[in-house]
Amino acid sequence: MLKDAELLKDVALFVGLARAGSFTRAAEQLQVPVSTLSRRIQRLEQGLDLVLFARAGRHTSLTESGQRYLERAEKLLAELRLAQADFEDMRGQASGLLRISMPVDYGLGAMLPLVQEFARLHPDIEMHLDLSPTPADVAAGDVDVALRLGPVQQPNLISRHIGTLRRSLYAAPAYLAERGTPAHPLELARHSCVRVLNQDPPNLWELLHSASGEHVTVRVKGQCATNNMSMLLHLAVAGQGVALLPDHLCEVWTQGQQLQPVLPHWHPQDMEAHALTNSRLQPKRVKLFVNFLVAHALGT
Repeated sequence: MLKDAELLKDVALFVGLARAGSFTRAAEQLQVPVSTLSRRIQRLEQGLDLVLFARAGRHTSLTESGQRYLERAEKLLAELRLAQADFEDMRGQASGLLRISMPVDYGLGAMLPLVQEFARLHPDIEMHLDLSPTPADVAAGDVDVALRLGPVQQPNLISRHIGTLRRSLYAAPAYLAERGTPAHPLELARHSCVRVLNQDPPNLWELLHSASGEHVTVRVKGQCATNNMSMLLHLAVAGQGVALLPDHLCEVWTQGQQLQPVLPHWHPQDMEAHALTNSRLQPKRVKLFVNFLVAHALGT
């Protein structure tokens, strides 16, 4: 019979493997050797006298017994985290691990100074910052706080508005000197525009005049498109064309005269930023971080 502490560790590893779908990916996410993970899962199965995973090459899938065990295991771990949160609140101190997921460009841009300030104010809170392309699952307990841009479509989570991301048109002075500066959004159709891959709708920029409220939709084209905001910024700086970029990313480049605003009164719809948390799992460190972001709301 495993001791309770060891059993809980094995259960947590089991849940991690079930979510990851492969030993290699799970070991990387859980920061344990593959051999250790395999040995612990085998030990758990032997203790239960059940086969929890069907193994096919490098991939794993849950058996029927494994699926039933996962449902109970996730509830167990959720209750443990809730008990831990209640105890921390009783002690009146904020400490422990805070797991935060955010888009990479948002994290490296607008969020970086806020994370640094929060870390300075709360030295006993350890932060793990997940900037991976695939958003972490808050509801499943993968992270404590998920920062998201755009509409929120997860009604089972608590959503707090933490800022507004404004975007504008920018281009390098050398590009504008060569191609001319557009005087109206419709003229963008004759320019080279650096676009975002997989944009919906594709290659269409919808712009609103900040004073008159006039709305214009223009189909743009260009040689380059990317799914990375940092790449988009550097392509614009390099003179590849006109780009729609977050204002906070461009401040240092406009001050250095490497970028300049184009059609400064025309903007796309603002992007709203939200912090998502699980409705039941609210340790004091999570509440402190979210309230800190709300108090320092960006762009509002």
